[in-house]
Amino acid sequence: MPTVSSRPVSHIEWRSPDPQGCAVFLERLFGWHFQPHGSRYLEYCSDGLCLALMQENNPPVPGACQAYLRVSNLETILEQVQNLGGGVALTPREIPDYGRYARLATPAGTVIGLFEASTGGRD
Repeated sequence: MPTVSSRPVSHIEWRSPDPQGCAVFLERLFGWHFQPHGSRYLEYCSDGLCLALMQENNPPVPGACQAYLRVSNLETILEQVQNLGGGVALTPREIPDYGRYARLATPAGTVIGLFEASTGGRD
């Protein structure tokens, strides 16, 4: 049976039309130093929790934030979701040399992110 890590939250993701500007703001506010990860993504990690800023040209819905749960087997979890009446809101996507992510939808429609680290990727 696949497991969820004892530190279940993988990362929290905010979408922003200006991730660089947002990173500067958060650095000034909290002292966080974001590192680029790909062309549209900035990430700050501390004590095993990562906060990410993703380029999104449409303005985010107020209060929108996506949390991701660390899982050991993405496919098995997504199969279980469907067996329990939920759905796949976003099919698995690969991040080379880092991991894979997907989003599930509960039967009520709540969307939850899932993240499976690759070997050598972030745990």
